[in-house]
Amino acid sequence: MASGIEPTFDAAANRRTDVRVVVVDVDAFGVSLIRDLHTVFPSMRIVALTSSPRQMIASLKMGASVALPRSTPASVLTRLITKLLAKPAKPKITKHARPRTSQTSGHAPH
Repeated sequence: MASGIEPTFDAAANRRTDVRVVVVDVDAFGVSLIRDLHTVFPSMRIVALTSSPRQMIASLKMGASVALPRSTPASVLTRLITKLLAKPAKPKITKHARPRTSQTSGHAPH
């Protein structure tokens, strides 16, 4: 892992902390960090900051909740993070959830 990335994962995984939003400098750490964070912590909200419109699109595809230009003022970023924290966490989809089929809907098989 690149320097500075491991502490992000450590903080997010620490049960004593409540990390719900992470701001990622995509220009410094790359889109792969967003993908990795989203894979390991699917309910975490990720804010991507980058100077490239292509990187913004790629960040959203990799799981960022929001992608913003690096020039976004701190006051706007603060309001956005506050709004993200106020929203309920995204539901986690587990492999154990099974869709209902005609066999499980209460009808006897023919």
